[in-house]
Amino acid sequence: MTKRAYLDKSGTAFEILLAEEKDIPKLMVMYDDFEPKGAAQGLPPRKSSDCRKEWLDGLFKGAINITAQKGGELVGHAAVYPDYSRMDSEFIIFVHQDHRNQGIGTELTLYSINHAKKIGLKLIVLSVAVFNYPAIKLYSKCGFEIIDSDGSERTMRMKLD
Repeated sequence: MTKRAYLDKSGTAFEILLAEEKDIPKLMVMYDDFEPKGAAQGLPPRKSSDCRKEWLDGLFKGAINITAQKGGELVGHAAVYPDYSRMDSEFIIFVHQDHRNQGIGTELTLYSINHAKKIGLKLIVLSVAVFNYPAIKLYSKCGFEIIDSDGSERTMRMKLD
């Protein structure tokens, strides 16, 4: 397990770690308290049982999961879902509402990008609601560009080569 210590904007230490299946119970604690549920394409799922069975278990079978933790509490989760036949991936990120706007999302995103590069991926794609201005700003700051937009979502990408 790779980890590195960071400081949030208030100077509080947090760690970013590659997650393992044993971290699912901690993720469930975060997502049970997460708001707003279902805001990003129905994610995170509203019901705890759906969150575990239909979403997290699937992510841990096919994605690279990365967490942010403060004092042993899980406060953020990102996943890079690679398609090795195309050498690209989808990206998702969720930061608990009590820990947003502190730089955690930025560091999780940058860590995820660097990890994707390290494993040889060439492209990362994500979807974001058009009204989620903080997320769009974060993704743009990290190097993503908008490639498509409809009335409800924007598709953004980052070329890694």
